[in-house]
Order: sequence, then C-alpha cells, then structure tokens
Amino acid sequence: MDPSGENGNSGDIGARATPSTTTAAAPARADSIRTGGTNPAPPRHERVPLGAELPIFCERCGYSLNALPQITCEHCSLLQFHCPECGHHQPINTLRPAMQRTLGRLRAWLVGAIAFIKLNWFGWHFFFWIVMGHEWAYTWDRASGNQRALDLDLETGLAFGLYATIIGLLSRLMLLRWRSGALVGVVLASIYCTALMLGFNWRVSTRGMYGQYGGEAGLLTVGRMVMVFYTFIVITVAAVAAWPIWVGFVRVAMPERAGSALLEWQRSLADRMPKARLSDQP
Repeated sequence: MDPSGENGNSGDIGARATPSTTTAAAPARADSIRTGGTNPAPPRHERVPLGAELPIFCERCGYSLNALPQITCEHCSLLQFHCPECGHHQPINTLRPAMQRTLGRLRAWLVGAIAFIKLNWFGWHFFFWIVMGHEWAYTWDRASGNQRALDLDLETGLAFGLYATIIGLLSRLMLLRWRSGALVGVVLASIYCTALMLGFNWRVSTRGMYGQYGGEAGLLTVGRMVMVFYTFIVITVAAVAAWPIWVGFVRVAMPERAGSALLEWQRSLADRMPKARLSDQP
C-alpha cells in the first residue's frame, strides 16, 4: 500500500468535511442577517395535560391514570379521570385523601374544642347563679342589726342586672344556630333562674348555721320572687338585643366587605338547608 495514497485519502476526507461544515453554518449566518442579528426564537412546547405530566394513580385500586383523557361527569361539572380498571371517578385538582383525612381530624378537634368551651361557659355560669342565690338570699338590716330576706334595692338590682345582661348577650352570641333570639332568651332565663332558686333554697335550708333572720322561715318571699322575675326579664331582653347590637358593632368597627361576609356567615349558621342546595330549588 502506498502511504502517500493513504495520506492522500485522509486529506481528501478532511477536504470534503470542511465544505460541509461551512455549508451547515451558512444558513445560520444568513438567518442572522435576515433577522437583524438575532437568533430565531426557540419553538414552544405544547402544554402537557395534567394526567400525562404527574404520576397519578387511582385512589381505589392504584391503577396508573397517566395520559388518560379527562372527562366531565354528567352529574357534576368537575373534571375527572375514569379508571378503566375499577370504574372509579377521581376528580382533578382536588385534595388528596390524606389531606382530606387531616382536615377532617382538624375540624373534629375544632368542633370538640368549641363544644368544650360552650359546655364550660353554660355549666360554670349555672353554678355561679347558684352561688349568687346562696350569697344574696339575705340582706343586712341596719335598723335591726340583723339579716332579713332579700329585697329589691338599688345595690341588688345593679348586681343582678349587670350580671344578667352580660350572660344574656354573650350566651346568645354563642347560640347563633338558634334563629329566634326570644326563644334563646326564654330558655336561658329559665335555666339560670332555676339555678338562682336552687341557691336561695340552699341558703334557706342551712339558715340554722347563720343564726335567726328576723323570724323569716320560708323560701318564697316577695323580694326573692321579684328578683327571680327581674333576672328572667333582663336575660330575655339582653338575648333579644344581642344580635342587633352585634350587627351595629360589626358595621362600625369592621370594613364593609369583611363585615358583610362575617354577618352573612353567621346568618347561614341558622339556615336549615345548606346554601349549596338552594340552587336546586325550583
């Protein structure tokens, strides 16, 4: 073999390769000249559907749902996958079962905490009314230097009136699921007045421990009955007035949009039918 010929062939191959490189670079230079010295924009990639981009599996049987078509169920407007293995309809862009279980547990804890707070509120105040009846069953008579049965005076009226007003207002706001404020007031007043009478009876039944009180020996005296009736009226009126007072406070203290949303949500608590079902009505 002729070495010079081999080298010559190599030279020919290199010579033939050089023009091809020049030819390949020529269109790029021509395009650059036509576009004002800038390279052409890269082509846009087509948008990949969600089912073909993320690894999604059927929540019921675990079948791979990648690249399956997205359908709309005839019963709703949600996009969903239809599993060909088990027939399960799986919504798209919704919370996964693990997150749903977590949110369900959090909601259960929140409902339990609210129920615990309400039970403590009403239970402890029931006890406080018993204590109040026990401590106010008798008043000090300065003229005789002894104690006598409870009478309705300014001090007693202020003490019972302020406490009954606070209880009526706050208790009504805790029971917004009851639409009728008058009914809430009557029920609360009946419960707390019963506790007040229990306190009166507790003190009268143990009056021997505190000495004689002007010869009074009965439970149902005029002063105590007037105080019970007065407490009943104040709690009922406060419960009826709680919602208008709260609405006025929200309108004054909060922005209009946020205040309207809050009041609308609180009104919806007393709706017997959820808002989502109202559109189904004829």
